[in-house]
Amino acid sequence: MDIPDNPPAVSEVQERQQQMRAAVVAAVKAAQEADPTYLKRPLMELNKEAVGLQKAGNLLGAVAAFGKLFERARVCNLYHTELHVCHTNRAAALLALELWDEALWDAQRASQLALDAMKRDPRMMAGYTKSLLRKAAALIGLTRYREATLTLDEGLRLDPLNSSMQQLHAEASRGVLGDLLEGKGMEMRALPAPEASQRITSHPFAAPLHRIRTDNMLPTKLLTPFQAESDHNVKDTYNYMTIQTDIRMPRRHFTFLEDSELHRVFQAAISQAVAQITADEDIDCRVLNLGAGAGLHAMMALRAGAHHVTAAERWLYLSLACKEALVANKFPADRHKVVYKRPTDLALIQDVPIVCNLLICNIFDEGLLTCGLIPAVRHSLDNLLTPNAIILPASATVFMQAAEVRTKDVCGLDMSAADLHRWHPVYLSGAPLADDLFRPLSGPLEVWHFDFGNPPQESARRTLDVEFTQMGRFNAVVFWFELHLGFGITVSTKPGCGLKSMGPAVQYLAGQLSVEAGMLLPVLATHNTVRMHFDIEEAEYMHLTKTDAAFPADQFSMLADVARNEAYNRAICRVVKAKKAETKEAHVLDVGSGTGLFAMMAAKAGADSVVANDLSEVLCTTARRAVAANDLGGRVSVVHRDAGLLERGHEMRRLGANVVVADFFDSGLFGNNFTYILELLKKRVLQPNTTVIPNAATMYCMGLEMATGSVCGFDFSSFDQFRWDKGYEACYLDDLPHKVLTKPAQAFEYFFEGMRKGQQRDHLLKLEVTSAGTLNALAIWFDLHLDEEESITTGKFCCMTESLLAPTSGN
Repeated sequence: MDIPDNPPAVSEVQERQQQMRAAVVAAVKAAQEADPTYLKRPLMELNKEAVGLQKAGNLLGAVAAFGKLFERARVCNLYHTELHVCHTNRAAALLALELWDEALWDAQRASQLALDAMKRDPRMMAGYTKSLLRKAAALIGLTRYREATLTLDEGLRLDPLNSSMQQLHAEASRGVLGDLLEGKGMEMRALPAPEASQRITSHPFAAPLHRIRTDNMLPTKLLTPFQAESDHNVKDTYNYMTIQTDIRMPRRHFTFLEDSELHRVFQAAISQAVAQITADEDIDCRVLNLGAGAGLHAMMALRAGAHHVTAAERWLYLSLACKEALVANKFPADRHKVVYKRPTDLALIQDVPIVCNLLICNIFDEGLLTCGLIPAVRHSLDNLLTPNAIILPASATVFMQAAEVRTKDVCGLDMSAADLHRWHPVYLSGAPLADDLFRPLSGPLEVWHFDFGNPPQESARRTLDVEFTQMGRFNAVVFWFELHLGFGITVSTKPGCGLKSMGPAVQYLAGQLSVEAGMLLPVLATHNTVRMHFDIEEAEYMHLTKTDAAFPADQFSMLADVARNEAYNRAICRVVKAKKAETKEAHVLDVGSGTGLFAMMAAKAGADSVVANDLSEVLCTTARRAVAANDLGGRVSVVHRDAGLLERGHEMRRLGANVVVADFFDSGLFGNNFTYILELLKKRVLQPNTTVIPNAATMYCMGLEMATGSVCGFDFSSFDQFRWDKGYEACYLDDLPHKVLTKPAQAFEYFFEGMRKGQQRDHLLKLEVTSAGTLNALAIWFDLHLDEEESITTGKFCCMTESLLAPTSGN
């Protein structure tokens, strides 16, 4: 090996470490020479000698003594159940000597031995957590902060009250942030590019089983429906999902029926298409309507003068609703036929009486291709349409835009730890773009243009050079499409498009990329005819996203709810201040803590100790990282356990907590059994006269009429039968067409603290009718009284308008 003439200078730290390593080697050699009988001495005696030297502050002597112990065990092939303790102690001595590599080796060895011992005897957990503490300290010394954070996550999961780990976790988090600010510590993901061209349609039935991918790559091999129904590995799941979708599709279709703007453009295009075909008196307009839904487009075509419509619908209850709507609107039976079948399974004569010259295809959602639009159109062109048939829509153009979708600081707290879980296997729509969470980082770029007269049969890919217009963290692609219906009529799903049933879609990247204005970055766009995907082939990410489907996506909406969070923050500050004035101490338990937001609010308000408890392990890990990022590890401990099983002296301090903070409520108030959990906590870990935030709740209800009625002049009242549901669902009442029939009435009041409980049994509620109509739904909402000064509400007349719709089956 060639040695450079002028080798780089060794830093003072490296030189000191080399000198210390030489001193350790010399000390070990001297100790073995001074004690020639050490190979015959018992391990316990050697350990006692080493521990004594370590306690006396003779670190070199302790390391040398532990060296004799381990040499004795190796040469004589000896083992002891607590050998991991010796490695942990030597790691502590090496850490004090700043020999990070040697300390890391001992800590890793201690972890392996302690984990084996813990599997045999769970009481050995303390030794395992201590070895993780030593390992994390060594990793921090080596400036490997990300690995240290992961190690401490594991340790705090086992011992959430360990203050030493909490302090190291905060130090490691600061180290990660410092590295990112210096452009160091980036993460990379190895992702092989998909095949450039892979035919995925028209697989023969005898083809071998196809892979189902769950990673970020588009699958280049797909299961055909026949294979999904026949493959013993997936057929039960496929059939279950089919049944569940059959049940849910009619309720989803109500949003489509309420989209007046989409109906306007489709009605104009259908009318012109029918008129163009029937301009020749010798030609009848025969329509094939794919994705007929409740039959709206089919009836538009018949009203425009179509001779016959074949309405094909994949989902059972929608096909039944389509038939009922056609009959209710008195269209002759010989002019329409409803077929319950997949679009790619339709056969001429058997399902479609004659080849059609107009195709109306309504098989698309926010992802354009995801519902199978291209395979359905391709099958129709090949088997069911005339060569000169008109296709609606005629084409579609897809656009994309680089974006930053992040959680902002909440009441002065850094909650960016939650952004590591912004992941979804496909795409999302609606929620990620709400509340100003979406920030565009580039201008729109055209990605694909699909001509449905000649749809693609193969997957494709292209690279787009995205120029960023402002600085930020690039972690998402927002994409939308523009449908060209022909005759100069278009409709778009771009942000702010005004459509009620569709909007732009968001696809998260594998991580966060730091970008600046003027920067160019190649983005890979791929599609396999049934799904689009955007990716970065090679990049250094600030953070890689955690692909964990167990993370509840509703946490992002909670963090973005400014009114709720600020109200809780004010109430927590008042209660903690009052409790400290009353008892001189405030010890808080945050039940159902989620990302740990309210627990950190309590710590900032001055609480002496805070325990954040949640049943979700991934949420607890996120909460620990958020606590460390805000440097509150000294006061906040995160416990992953069922709240009803918490114990004093284990997860909680021996004297228990005197303040409870809870956001344990669903939209129906009691759906998560908070009252039952609270009673268990009062028996097990709460002090008498504990203050509960919120301290009470009041439930209200109101009678409504929710009816579809007329859509574009067609009677759809028969479709209202699908509004019934045995439970309730959260919704924004102002976004739904409804008529108020009664005055609001208080249903009951419940007190969470003190001796008063409120009404717990069923009782008769009288509603005063104010308008005539058909009562088929109840809107219910509640007020949470956080303390004596402030309340928040889910009522329609307040700033938080998330009300509940609980439809009933009667009139």
